[in-house]
Amino acid sequence: MIRRLLQRSELGDLLVLASPALFDVVSLPAVLRRGRDVMSESRRSWKAERSRLARRVADLALLETGAGASLESLPAPARTTVGERILTLYFRQLYSDAPTALDLRASSWHVLDARLHWDPAAVTVRWDPTFIDAMRGVYRGFYEDDNDAFMGHLARLDLDGAADLFRAHIGSGDPSAHTFDRAAFVSSFGAIFEHCKEAGVRLHPDFVLLGAYLGGLYDSLADLGVPLDVASAFHRGSSRSASAA
Repeated sequence: MIRRLLQRSELGDLLVLASPALFDVVSLPAVLRRGRDVMSESRRSWKAERSRLARRVADLALLETGAGASLESLPAPARTTVGERILTLYFRQLYSDAPTALDLRASSWHVLDARLHWDPAAVTVRWDPTFIDAMRGVYRGFYEDDNDAFMGHLARLDLDGAADLFRAHIGSGDPSAHTFDRAAFVSSFGAIFEHCKEAGVRLHPDFVLLGAYLGGLYDSLADLGVPLDVASAFHRGSSRSASAA
């Protein structure tokens, strides 16, 4: 049912990147209610929201349709620049109070006349404040090397027992040169949900939406296939001035 709901928005294909265990650790009725609310609000507000979104990300990408070079066809030097723009946009949306456009799939991007163009599907989510505040804290604790903050915000999500799995998921190795891989995403994200299943932890329904958002990110950055400075993109995207854009 969740797959069919998302497929109406063109995002159902992202669920192939999610572990089946995800749907064992969230409340199905809550997820379905959340999904219906998101789709209803997206249909009602997309036209105006797209205009606002275009202004918020204008320094990173143009919200325009049209033909251009796909991500996987870009020459090597351009791949790094484009990848870091997409990463910055990912974090900018997460740290903004405005709704997040969920569609970061490779098919939503193209490059024309040396400019990155983004044409996302008409699906936006206004995150539950408690959930997104905790997730922002997890990312900030990780990239600012603040273990107390990292653990404290994971605990708010009932995920402190999965701290090592979350570190592996966010990025093991050098955060200034991380290469994105679809299989690694499926494995690391899936391990978190398997842990929750075994531990009897129930997760917030917005984890399904976050999974779709992350799935699109990995879909795009895996096509680029180059090491990216995730830490720098985090700091650019999460800065107060950028988030308020």
